[in-house]
Amino acid sequence: MDEAVKRGQGGLPYGIQITKLLRRNKINLTNAFSENPNPVIKHTTLTLMRILIPGVTPDEIDEAMTEAEEVARTQEQTRSHEQQRQAPTTGSYEELVRDVRNLRTRLENLTTRFDTLSTGLDTLSTGFTTAESQRATDDTQMMELLVAQGQTQAEEHAEMLRTGCGYCGLYAQCGLDILLMDGYAMYGIIMDVQDGYPEGLYVYLVAYPLLKELQKLPLRIDVSTAVVSKAIKKTSERILNAFVDSVFQFSDQQLLPSQSNFAPVEEIGEAVTVKCIEGEIPIDFPEGIYMRNGPNPLFGALQSTVSVFGRSSNTWVEGEGMLHALYFNKDAQGNWNVSYKNRYVESDTLNIEKKRNRLTFLPALEGDFAAVLAAYLLNQLRFGKVNKDLGNTSIFEHGGKSYAVTENHLPLEVDPFSLKTLGSWDINGGWDRPFTSHAKVLYGTGELVIQGVDGRDPYFVVGVVTADGEKLAHKVNLKFKRSSYVHDIGVTGRYNIILDFLLIIDIDRVMKGGLIKYDKEGYSRIGVMRRYGDSYSVKWFDVKPHCTFHLLNCFEDGDEVVVRGCRAHGSVIPGLDFGQNKFEWFSKGYKPIATSEENSDHFTKDGFLFSRLYEWRLNMETWVVKERNLTGTEFSMDFPMVNNNFTGLHNKYGYAQLVDSIASSSCGLSKYGGLAKLHLDEQDNKISMEENNSRELIKVDYHTFEENEFCSGAAFVPRNGALEEDDGWIIAFVHNEDDNTSQVHIIDTKKFHGHTTAKIALPQRVSYGFHSTFILKPTQRQQVFFFQVVCSCGWKD
Repeated sequence: MDEAVKRGQGGLPYGIQITKLLRRNKINLTNAFSENPNPVIKHTTLTLMRILIPGVTPDEIDEAMTEAEEVARTQEQTRSHEQQRQAPTTGSYEELVRDVRNLRTRLENLTTRFDTLSTGLDTLSTGFTTAESQRATDDTQMMELLVAQGQTQAEEHAEMLRTGCGYCGLYAQCGLDILLMDGYAMYGIIMDVQDGYPEGLYVYLVAYPLLKELQKLPLRIDVSTAVVSKAIKKTSERILNAFVDSVFQFSDQQLLPSQSNFAPVEEIGEAVTVKCIEGEIPIDFPEGIYMRNGPNPLFGALQSTVSVFGRSSNTWVEGEGMLHALYFNKDAQGNWNVSYKNRYVESDTLNIEKKRNRLTFLPALEGDFAAVLAAYLLNQLRFGKVNKDLGNTSIFEHGGKSYAVTENHLPLEVDPFSLKTLGSWDINGGWDRPFTSHAKVLYGTGELVIQGVDGRDPYFVVGVVTADGEKLAHKVNLKFKRSSYVHDIGVTGRYNIILDFLLIIDIDRVMKGGLIKYDKEGYSRIGVMRRYGDSYSVKWFDVKPHCTFHLLNCFEDGDEVVVRGCRAHGSVIPGLDFGQNKFEWFSKGYKPIATSEENSDHFTKDGFLFSRLYEWRLNMETWVVKERNLTGTEFSMDFPMVNNNFTGLHNKYGYAQLVDSIASSSCGLSKYGGLAKLHLDEQDNKISMEENNSRELIKVDYHTFEENEFCSGAAFVPRNGALEEDDGWIIAFVHNEDDNTSQVHIIDTKKFHGHTTAKIALPQRVSYGFHSTFILKPTQRQQVFFFQVVCSCGWKD
């Protein structure tokens, strides 16, 4: 053991000193190891210890711990209760000073970062001076005297220290433990392990001299509350940030040339007038704002980290949200004025990193187990959340306001004109959980149907928001037994349509390097729920295993509820486990398929990500389910859309983005080389032999872009005064990878094949993104909507 101390240049004090440190904080790593033989937990804990004691092996740590326990037990048997409260003997004090001085040499390069530590400790000392003369007879009384009114609050919320992580569900006590003694200062990270799971990651700060009367008092300071002074809280943050800066190395994830337009762009500043337009914007095209959301990493690229814990990485769906907006306005003479603007969705976490002007959050979605776990805990300790609030997936309008949203937190209200972020939307305190990216506005009432999926129970909650957005009219926990990662929700005239498929948020997968898994052996089902029903009102229909991210539409047809969406055998999220060749896996999955035949190996053969429009007919009387593909194998398609005036109603037409399977396979990421118009009530002139069944596929019209042109964020825009469902335009951002330029295309849905009405050149490149919306100018809303009175609703009261 002496050799180990020499190799560690002093290291953490051994013998009775390390035992006191650990026992005072109720952590016994030796017992934790024996009660929790999980080798990954032990490895993670020992890795943390090695940061403090470089060169020391796990066996030597165990030996030191055992020796320290034996010495402590012997001394405690001969020491009276009164003697325990007295100052240590001269010998033990000298031993302690020697050990700490050795440690100081080892940590000298790190302590230079803590230039405010002395001020913080002086502040703490001043705050404790008034308590010296009133020293209590036990630790609890002492803490009450030291923190005064704050301690009462801490005791009332003692159980709240064990709060479940909002993203992964792991229980973590997030706090800063300070042990006050005589002498010098040191710090370290130690893992607390209970019941086989890491219970917390703590920073230990030992300081002497300060107050001799406090030399045996461990103080627990909750970083998430204002129990202690700002100075100490700031010091704790500096310690944690210094630890992250010292241990974790960030690096940019490199892009292939074929992935160049997935790279982020800069904010353009003030809106720029667009002058170059090929073709003409139609005179009856509505005035309004076309806005698309998408990921745009703040510091130039998605990130990976390397540390003593291993590697962790951002996934392709991460990156801060950026809104791209095109403004359509007419002057007094009826001439079009078009301008473009972009801006980041300014979440709290984005503002933290912008203020610091450097990478701060550790990637936490995938990686080596120890690295992901350390990222969760360190992010939680420093920022109160394990991952960023991205706001990068969708943009929607409700109650006259616009919201950007990603499903791991609340929507963020944005001003559609300035694109400034105004704050989060919790429906006036009624919603306290994640929020779907695909809320649905109900025809007739204007209410908004929402859902929230979480990694901890309650896993799935459905809500109904009033038309003005001011109140949550209904909220119900559907009492799921698992956390299904569901991206979309459907509605009909009377029902909410609930998806429960194979994509699962699974805490156990943290040990495999990620939270989400695609459970190929699991079950899939669709639920039909009365609009204001409870969990017992849901009728569940078992369906064939698959993955569906996006629904086209749902409606009622007699006794049947019809659900249509884009269905694939595999899932683009999360892909393979961390460390495997994801590029090869995605390339294989995006390949085109030559046949629609269902095989037992359809999860692994080429084209398992090939997505087709699919229909489920759920009979509410007989409980019989009829399933079929509506489109063939010519094109894979996703991001479906309808005329929003027909949401929840029987619609004749739909639209979708076409996957360029060859380009996507070469790139390893989705690229959309065209658009589809779906004639849902018309049959194709060719017969499908799928599954030995002669039912005909639907008619599809295709609009394909030029070679190496790809789109994102397509949306349907109804014509002013239209009387037919398909009377309008598809609008989409289109990027040309040959000349690296971006445009917005307007395509007449009545002249869909090959004809582009207008191409609007943008002043800078627009990277690929996700979902969009078209916000009509308020004066034109009635012109667009009045034709609904002549539609066939397809549902009964």
